[in-house]
Amino acid sequence: MSRFIASPLTHFSFKRARATLAAGGTGSEAIRPVAVALVVGGASWASMLPPLFDVSLNQPAALLIFGALVAGITIIVSMLAPVPILALTFAVGFQVTATALLFLDPPDSHDWGSLMAIDALFLVFLAYAFAATNRQEETARTLVTNRMLTQRLEASLREVEQLAYRDHLTGLMNRRSFFRFAEKLDPDRTRHVLTIDLDHFKAINDTFGHATGDLVLERVGAALRDVVSGLDGDDHCAARTGGEEFVMILDIDDMERTASVAEQIRFAIAGLSAGMAHAELKTSASIGVGEWAARDDLDEVLARADRATYRAKAAGRNRVERAAA
Repeated sequence: MSRFIASPLTHFSFKRARATLAAGGTGSEAIRPVAVALVVGGASWASMLPPLFDVSLNQPAALLIFGALVAGITIIVSMLAPVPILALTFAVGFQVTATALLFLDPPDSHDWGSLMAIDALFLVFLAYAFAATNRQEETARTLVTNRMLTQRLEASLREVEQLAYRDHLTGLMNRRSFFRFAEKLDPDRTRHVLTIDLDHFKAINDTFGHATGDLVLERVGAALRDVVSGLDGDDHCAARTGGEEFVMILDIDDMERTASVAEQIRFAIAGLSAGMAHAELKTSASIGVGEWAARDDLDEVLARADRATYRAKAAGRNRVERAAA
């Protein structure tokens, strides 16, 4: 009879605990009714002992009850062990009730050993469940630690890769990754190369400080990334090759369209100073455009584009010049 009371009571208490947690209640508030129900549950399992007081455990019926008792307690304790307070409340209910029943209705002397064995088995199962839970928790902690170490290693590897192939200040490709990118392109296509040199950058550093100079470089990098992301296709790139010098590969075979993109870049760089803290700071760039025809040597194309950049500077800076074919 007690089992018919304990089962729905336990079910109701767990349902109420879930509702408490869903409503934002604390863990202790949620556990309290469950703990009370488990005390009753432990007592109900102990109430199965009296039939064993009057018969020998050698009888089939007694063995059946004994087996059901052992199996049920084992399952319950194993399920509750991850939350020790719940397992202990169940144990208290079982132990207190079992002890009271033994004194109120003592078994025959020859069955005391068997009944005490049941009690001992319960304690063994309880200890085993806690030990198993501790091992599971230790395994879980080890897995979490390993996962954290793996994530840190992956982050470190990404950082190393970033340092190896990306300019740390602008986030653009560095010289090494620029040439690696170029090597993978189809050599039979015509493209264009831009060489970009910021005007009077040394004066910016000397007048406003290197922190301001770094900020200018960061914003130039962002502007070049925006231009690349706005172009169709994936075979475009932008790189910082050193100091205030940048280079771009545009997967565009038309010179007029390339020159238009170069003017877009020049205009964007000229507008960067508008958002700076120093009103007297001015930013601009001289840009050379070179055609990278099929099978042309990239170094020669870059040299032609560089010469166009120097002509742009000689002509007054803040302008785009096309390289001679």
